[in-house]
Amino acid sequence: MTGVECVMTDLKTRQLILASSSPRRVSLLKEAGLNPIVSPSSVDESVPIGLDFKETVMFLALKKALSKEAELLSKSIPNSVIVGADTVVSYDNKILGKPTNFDEAFETLVMLKNTFHEVATGVAVLEPGTYNRQIFVSTTKVTFDNYTDQNIIDYINSGEVWDKAGSYAIQGSWGKHVVKYDGDYNNIVGLPVEELLINLRNKFSMPNIKKDKCMLYE
Repeated sequence: MTGVECVMTDLKTRQLILASSSPRRVSLLKEAGLNPIVSPSSVDESVPIGLDFKETVMFLALKKALSKEAELLSKSIPNSVIVGADTVVSYDNKILGKPTNFDEAFETLVMLKNTFHEVATGVAVLEPGTYNRQIFVSTTKVTFDNYTDQNIIDYINSGEVWDKAGSYAIQGSWGKHVVKYDGDYNNIVGLPVEELLINLRNKFSMPNIKKDKCMLYE
């Protein structure tokens, strides 16, 4: 498993607000040394017609962050930075979101077996009440092995597929079916932490988030 570890000791001048309830994103941020305020954003996740999967996740990430900004401007949380994120799986130019039932999860995993797909996470970072905002997308190519229908059924019955884009969690038991991935592992989990840390350091005056303080681990 590959990830990023950072040591940060003086983040009192900035409060990171995560506009997401995803336990995976919260965990990744905490592993990186951050202690975000978790404040999920409730937005209509419809998107304009014609957006590809990368544009879609960036649009939704910004939509979530802006929704949270509007809410926070009526409160007093000085020196805050909002992070919004959205993750989808794309296969054959089709966006695969979170499954809503057994058949949907089964069909998705049948579609993805013995081939590759892409995982995209859009991230929007903004400083409330200012024009300081950064939006980016990270993509990772993931290849699955030739698992059986019974493997799929057993996995769905484990309950791990729910609330997961593409009907799987690479950090869970389904990880054994991953032949390889090209790109950021944490992006597949739900948040490209290293790229986010670079943005926080360079664009949002978090001076103690230093590149030489962050180490990749396997």
